[in-house]
Amino acid sequence: MRSFMTLALAAIVPALVSAANLSVAVGSNNSLTFDPPSMNASVGDMINFVFLSKNHSVFASSFADPCTNDGFTSPFFPVNGSSAPFPSFILNVSSTTPIWFYCAQTNHCKSGMVGVINPPVDKTFTQFQANAMANSTANSTSSGSNSTGSPTGSSSPSATTKPNSAVRTSSGAALLTLVGIVAGITAL
Repeated sequence: MRSFMTLALAAIVPALVSAANLSVAVGSNNSLTFDPPSMNASVGDMINFVFLSKNHSVFASSFADPCTNDGFTSPFFPVNGSSAPFPSFILNVSSTTPIWFYCAQTNHCKSGMVGVINPPVDKTFTQFQANAMANSTANSTSSGSNSTGSPTGSSSPSATTKPNSAVRTSSGAALLTLVGIVAGITAL
């Protein structure tokens, strides 16, 4: 039994170690932007949305309807520029299909505050942003509604959705979880 657990651990740890932790700055320099607004990620990667200013969120959407929720939602994170450590929202990538997202704060999406993970060749970030800005009937949400919890940066789960899952967390929670798994397996 112990050798089976060792083999299982040997198979799991490289997969966990190879996953990348990618960051997206939300509202840096008091702007209505995600930085970078477009990126590629692999299955297993974790996207850390770090909220740096104002009162922003990150909601899933679709290319065709950029300012309407189509999946996961983060809470709204009211931040003033000096509130480090900054709150974050972690998105676990479980598919290489495009993940379109936007800020649901009133007027932010239609002002171009959108982004994409794994954009396809035929649907670019620039096209997605233009769709959002052209949509004068954008369904953006005012501060506080449609959020899933308080903006504390705690490790409790938030809404999950189609092929990717999202979790609010403080830095280090994933590492502590991994250490706990390894310790539990080796104790067997």
